[in-house]
Amino acid sequence: MKKFRGINKFKSISILVLVLTLFLSNMAFGAPTTVSYKIVSTSDKGGIVFESEEVAADTNETYFDVLERICSDNDIPLDASGSGSGIYVRGINGEYEKRYLPNEDYYSGWMFRVNNVLHGYSAGDPANSKVAEGDKITWYYACPSYTYFPILDDSDVNFDSSGNMTVDVDAEIFEDVWNWQIITVPLDEGRVVLEGESGNKIYATINDGEAVFDETDLEDFEEENVKVYVEGKWYGTTENPDHCPKIVKSEIVRVQL
Repeated sequence: MKKFRGINKFKSISILVLVLTLFLSNMAFGAPTTVSYKIVSTSDKGGIVFESEEVAADTNETYFDVLERICSDNDIPLDASGSGSGIYVRGINGEYEKRYLPNEDYYSGWMFRVNNVLHGYSAGDPANSKVAEGDKITWYYACPSYTYFPILDDSDVNFDSSGNMTVDVDAEIFEDVWNWQIITVPLDEGRVVLEGESGNKIYATINDGEAVFDETDLEDFEEENVKVYVEGKWYGTTENPDHCPKIVKSEIVRVQL
């Protein structure tokens, strides 16, 4: 009996060691995950420089780690300084902060959002900037007082009794850059895109925070899992601040028709 007790005790210890090893391994190396990643620059520096709904990542990586790898794999120049929680991104794909100075009204630079929310920490912060499954990460060049970021999620897409699809579109923009004050307003320009599984697209103009797709417009997409998003828009060459994103392409919402 003592012999069997010794064997059982040995097995229990072995199992405990294995569990601890796996736990510590996950702590050290994280776990595989998939995120959405987008980089939006000025129109003369590539516009949408990179976009993918499926970027392989690891939960031990930071948002900056993934950005750095994407840029390396796709030959996108990246200029950043510092390390860890002090990492600061100055330029991506040849577009740098403060492009429009000395006119302080057009103060500009790179920002990033995670799941539509402007992130309040450095992208390299190991405590607050680790990726998680399904994260939607957007780096975008902005003139904060002139660049709208549409906030779009599943709850913004609705159908009425006639089968028409309405998309509610609010956007965030800085009211006071220096004091980091952001307001939310109904977007009153631009277009919402409905993109089918084969890549075919239809458009609806945004008016007073709303875009409507008529029921007859949706017939060609019946039983498809479509993408719905706000199309990106840039200031023109004769506008100020020229080439800067005016409306950042929104995150993609999937809708089953």
